[in-house]
Amino acid sequence: MEKTQAKEFVKQIFTQTFDKGRFYRFIKELLNRIDESKAQVWNHTYVKDAFKDHVQRYERLGTYSTPNKEKVDVLIVHLTDASKLERARTAIRNFVADHLKTRDEKDAALVAFVSPTETTWRFSYVKMEY
Repeated sequence: MEKTQAKEFVKQIFTQTFDKGRFYRFIKELLNRIDESKAQVWNHTYVKDAFKDHVQRYERLGTYSTPNKEKVDVLIVHLTDASKLERARTAIRNFVADHLKTRDEKDAALVAFVSPTETTWRFSYVKMEY
């Protein structure tokens, strides 16, 4: 992808409402290759009680292995109607930290936080320091 195309593509991704197809294409362009063999969706039943007020469901698109052998999960976290991106910042960060610790001890995650009631969404990099 050329530099001008890349700029336009990134602008489209982050200035519009969340679209899983666009986000997935962005991740594929950003990371070149991710292991999609462990892609999975967890519904509200599988969200721990401590996070149920904020997280409706979440999904892993895949895992990226860095040149330094770190494992990075690519996640989409769908928030509840009551949860707001700005006010729930700590709770949703803690949710991702818990996911990283309990799901094969990943080193980090690239996460799209999506709210059903807001037009904006958040893209975050969460890294664990053990």
